Amino acid sequence: MHTDPAATNFVMTDDQAHLVDWTWPALGPPWIDAVLWGFRLISDGHQNPEEAAD
Repeated sequence: MHTDPAATNFVMTDDQAHLVDWTWPALGPPWIDAVLWGFRLISDGHQNPEEAAD
């Protein structure tokens, strides 16, 4: 798991997104990063839960 899904930790190329800055890697289920990203969209991105789920 990456555990720090901030917008600044993604580098976009023409057809891919690369996750960088692996300061806090951890072992765990892969869905954790998606949940953390959802929380980040709500708290920092000012989205409501429905928008973050899309």
